[in-house]
Amino acid sequence: MKKQITLAILTVSAALLAQATPTDVTFTLSGTVSGFHNGTTFSDSAFTMSMSAPLSSIAPSGYPGVEAAGSYVWTPTSGITFDVTGVGTSTLAAPDAGIFNNQSVAIAGFGNPIDFLDFKNSTFTTYNLGDYLAATPVDLVFSEDFQFGSDNWTDLTFSGLFFEGGNPAPTPEPSTLALAGLGIAGLAAARRRK
Repeated sequence: MKKQITLAILTVSAALLAQATPTDVTFTLSGTVSGFHNGTTFSDSAFTMSMSAPLSSIAPSGYPGVEAAGSYVWTPTSGITFDVTGVGTSTLAAPDAGIFNNQSVAIAGFGNPIDFLDFKNSTFTTYNLGDYLAATPVDLVFSEDFQFGSDNWTDLTFSGLFFEGGNPAPTPEPSTLALAGLGIAGLAAARRRK
């Protein structure tokens, strides 16, 4: 009987451990952009600006040079990717890539290390970069021309912006649910025999 209970507990534990916590977090800004890429004009193109970073690289006490509550990521291992549909994809390589959230003014943004694209939403007053934030509309506060490697992006106009940050809670796979169910059924059966 004790063997069966132990086996059932181990089965449930294995199922729960199978749902590992992600070690990286991803931040994505999306919307529409117009402007120039290496001197060639483009307009109303869908874009994403994204960055993934180790969860351990998030600092919760504020970001460099600003005395404010919030969080930031400045990591030597992650870059920022700017992908404009039908135009091009550029990457700002680490260690110059970063993202911040300034809770005192409800502004978040990407930078290198001086920010070049800032956006605002009242949600940012309590948001920490390690938490998950589903796609949320944001208003552009500030943007400037930027260079990613040999790619120049100039005179950019952004619209329809959405920000998504962190990682959603993992959804259990069917095999994990089946394993957990088997363990619970084992516990129930062992209890009935008692």
